[in-house]
Amino acid sequence: MSESGGEVSAVPSTSEEKKPNNAEKKARVFDFNAIFEETRKAGQARFAESNEKAQEEGGETHAEEKIIQKDSGTVSEEDDDFLPMLPPGFVPDKSVMVGEGAASSAEVKKKVSNDDDDDEDFEDYTGDGIPTVNLIPAACEAKLVHSGKPVSALRFEPNGVRFASGGVDYQVKVFDFQKMDMSLRADKELLPVESHIINDIAFSSNGENMLVCSSKAQVHLLDRAGKQWAETIRGDQYLVDVNHTKGHTASINCCQFNPIIKDEFMTCGDDGTIRLWTLKDLKVMTKTINTHKKVIKTKTAGGKRAMPQSCCYSMDGKLIAAGCDDGSIQVWKYGNLYVNTYYLVRNAHKGPITSIAFSPDSQRILSRGLDDSMKMWSLKDSKKPLLELYDLENAFKSTDCGFSPRGELVYTGTSTPGEDMPGKLLFFNAETFELVYKIEYSGISCTRIDWHPKLNQILVGLSDGTLRIYYDQKLSTRGVMTCITKPIRRNRASEFVREEMILSRK
Repeated sequence: MSESGGEVSAVPSTSEEKKPNNAEKKARVFDFNAIFEETRKAGQARFAESNEKAQEEGGETHAEEKIIQKDSGTVSEEDDDFLPMLPPGFVPDKSVMVGEGAASSAEVKKKVSNDDDDDEDFEDYTGDGIPTVNLIPAACEAKLVHSGKPVSALRFEPNGVRFASGGVDYQVKVFDFQKMDMSLRADKELLPVESHIINDIAFSSNGENMLVCSSKAQVHLLDRAGKQWAETIRGDQYLVDVNHTKGHTASINCCQFNPIIKDEFMTCGDDGTIRLWTLKDLKVMTKTINTHKKVIKTKTAGGKRAMPQSCCYSMDGKLIAAGCDDGSIQVWKYGNLYVNTYYLVRNAHKGPITSIAFSPDSQRILSRGLDDSMKMWSLKDSKKPLLELYDLENAFKSTDCGFSPRGELVYTGTSTPGEDMPGKLLFFNAETFELVYKIEYSGISCTRIDWHPKLNQILVGLSDGTLRIYYDQKLSTRGVMTCITKPIRRNRASEFVREEMILSRK
């Protein structure tokens, strides 16, 4: 380019423009017909060689077709090209061929009867299956000690590595199977809430968090080491509407983690509410969950406050159930506004309900009341119970009931009215409520029960402060079975060698 007198003129270039280095290269062109023809010829050559080898060995060639003679003519099997070569001397079974060579009906019946010989071994069996009593892992017993006062809370960890117990002595003891020996002593002794009775304990699905609820209006969260790392906020007891309070304002009776959502748990208390909490609302600075996620109000038939004594999730997490002090059972669908109940039985019991549990299929509810009864309800019928039992002594507000892991059995405990009458751990058939098995405790009441599905071991808390673990060496796995064979460890910290000093005069 050149510029003169304000005009711009183009200066032609003396050299030719450069071409790209690969301008003369062309893409390779493939002749698919030629490639296909070469492949076909190579295949034919290999095929001919294999036929020659087969003829030399006296076998059949691949090109030979099998023909089946019939009355109407011959039918060629065109599918032989897709089947492997038959071995030399192969003779077809004429008994299964359709045509003149087919077997008679008598021969076919004889062949079928021979195949059913194995089934005849079970014709003489008239039983209904394995006896239900054999499903109870109660062949062996291990005794542990919590304290000298009644056990009011008891729970296995979902993984089955440890369990925790709480009592009216304000203590929480953690038993770790991996650290226990033949002495069966607790691994940790905690005092999370001073001067408050422990009402319930719950573990998260991974076992990292443990809930402790007591007669205090706050829930305490402990880590695996037993240290408190969070708590729920206490509600304002001067507010009339419990929806406006951020937390419970009275004693908390029960707690449970959501079986599906690991960060969510539920509590119920004497303030007439069931509250859903989430760990996502935790304030790190104050180490407090400042508000609940949802609140559910339980009411009596007259619209007054009903105090829920027990609450639980269904196995699939879709339902929430509560047993109240007025004897009513109230169920809600999870995730709704929790205004109207999904299932309601007003007069389920004549007194407070101490425990409530869903069946493994989430279609039935088992309830235990202070009216010395236990009843089973169907979620399809709220007018009358499916089954009911009476004369089951109950003197503790936390007496448990529940289903076996597969739902064949139900269990509960009874209290002793006096030293002459024993407390009992009872197992009933879930279909008929017939007594299957019982364990008696002389002068002691059975308060808390937990049946672990993976370990297949039953943990029982008694009114004298002792614990029982029932297991079967054939049906149960790990758990306490790993502890009873470990020798007792000596406490080396208390051992010392005394060195005496000898003073002498020169």
